[in-house]
Amino acid sequence: MEDRSSIEARSRGAPGGAAESRLAAAAGLVVAQIVVFVVGMRTPLGIAEWIVYLAPVAASMLLASPRLPLALASTSTVLIALGYFLSPPGALPAGIARMNRTIGVVVIWVVAAMVWRAVLLKLDVQRDRWLKAGQARLAESIRGLRDPATLAERVAGEVASRLGAQTAALFVTRDGERYELVGGYALPSERRRQRPAFAAGTGLVGQAARDRRWCASTTCPRAT
Repeated sequence: MEDRSSIEARSRGAPGGAAESRLAAAAGLVVAQIVVFVVGMRTPLGIAEWIVYLAPVAASMLLASPRLPLALASTSTVLIALGYFLSPPGALPAGIARMNRTIGVVVIWVVAAMVWRAVLLKLDVQRDRWLKAGQARLAESIRGLRDPATLAERVAGEVASRLGAQTAALFVTRDGERYELVGGYALPSERRRQRPAFAAGTGLVGQAARDRRWCASTTCPRAT
């Protein structure tokens, strides 16, 4: 099963190359944190090098991943704590240096929370735009159609295109219990002739229909 975030990411139509670029950029932010840590081990205690950790956390907003700023804040916290024990002593007392780093950790988490919230809002806006664009395109494609089979094929085709699916099937029900195939996209001709049906609550699809919720699976059983 896929979680909601993976479905939304795929629904936004991000190509594989773009996903790999974002992954590489996220790895670059982690590397930047490690570089700051290595430099910090050579810096005497009391110098607020934790400020540099804010840069990767803030930059994670550009990658549109709500988990990334929280992950970077976690690694920053660990590295700042390790740096306290591994850095050479400075002119300031250890208590002040410890307080300095504590303040730094708090600030980093505040920034991470702000970035996390901003990314969620950005994704909500993108999802709403994607849905409205799909609705407008679907309405335009079925305008004037009256034949149920043609209408079902056009709807299934648009949905498959928007989701990047290889095939799609559209079922309708008259009593809320039995769902019958009325059309689809790229369906085998023998399946169309068989006009398959399913009952509400039977199997994964039937349960989703009864619960009136969507679900996604990357592994489907072979049709018999």
